Amino acid sequence: MKKKIVFIGLLGSILFILSCRSTLPYIDTARHRSTYPYKKLIAQKVAKVEYYVLDAKMENDPDLGGRILRIDKNLIIAANCFYGDVAFFDRSGKQQSFFNCKGKSDSTIHSYISNSFWDASRKELWLCDNPYLHRIVVYNKEGDYLRTIITPDTVQVGQLLDYDSDFFLAYDEKRASQMWNDKKELADRKPFVLISKKDGHVKERLPIHSIRYFPHYVHQDSFSIAHNSYMSFVNGRYVFADIGSDTIYSYLHGRKDGIFHKIPPAWIQKDYLKKMWVNAWTDRYLFLSGMMLYDINRKKFFLYHIENEDICHEENKFTLNSDYPGLVMYADNVLCRTYSSDSLIAWDKRGLLSGKLKKMIPQLKPGDNDVYMLMSF
Repeated sequence: MKKKIVFIGLLGSILFILSCRSTLPYIDTARHRSTYPYKKLIAQKVAKVEYYVLDAKMENDPDLGGRILRIDKNLIIAANCFYGDVAFFDRSGKQQSFFNCKGKSDSTIHSYISNSFWDASRKELWLCDNPYLHRIVVYNKEGDYLRTIITPDTVQVGQLLDYDSDFFLAYDEKRASQMWNDKKELADRKPFVLISKKDGHVKERLPIHSIRYFPHYVHQDSFSIAHNSYMSFVNGRYVFADIGSDTIYSYLHGRKDGIFHKIPPAWIQKDYLKKMWVNAWTDRYLFLSGMMLYDINRKKFFLYHIENEDICHEENKFTLNSDYPGLVMYADNVLCRTYSSDSLIAWDKRGLLSGKLKKMIPQLKPGDNDVYMLMSF
């Protein structure tokens, strides 16, 4: 009788929890993706599309640490993160400055550039060293060393976003790895932290919880709620996703709101975590792994692809998967895709180009640097 009462009580608790979540849309990770409706998006209609050729060679292969760190209305910042090369370009692609920040002194990056932040108001570039080293090194546009911020040993700074004039919003990779590897559940499972721009101290952890720890083995062909960490600032609100959580949240001024969740929930899974990565956001769409898309306005999930209307070629179709060849995601919800200059010249001869890309052809010659396609959401 006692066991029956306990079972009924547990069942009631589960139903209560599910009823509290029922107002949110959900994606069923057990459902085959091919059963979802299909949506085609035109790149030029969901994002601002621009093309650039940088006038200095910057290795753009993400496997070699090449990436664009930042784009704003006046400049492009690119880096070879493993080598420590940093270059500033204006929006026409002309190089304005270049410096190398890697070395062994207090004023350099010791390992590699793991993350970055550009403070446009102060004209300061904040470069995060390997998260295990707990260092953030600050430079100006010309590469002059300004200062080094030491973060606590209890935090490993991953992704970094601006929060206000005094604090950064950071993802604590150490707390995330503990939640992932430690078989003991932590009492405080909140990986999103506010870190002082002045001295690196942690002010507080935001009330975005991970559900529980997860085993080491994870099915590679499954969904994910996030890759490692993803934070973004979209339409005046932060958007949070964490691999230990079943829910995608928006957050502003201490208030968090769920956007959608997945089922079955992580806390009832035994052997593996059904995963679903979030690759990019707009004020209308969340682009997920596995060619999945969430329409915020319609509160529905779709299979999808994006087409570049400037190319009449199979290369005009793509999805926002972070492992797609030639596709690099970086801060501020900007996707950077590269096209070989030689390929574009050949496609133009076949009459396959139009719009802004065709207008660039007179500027290109064989062997030129790759053309960057920037999609700003």
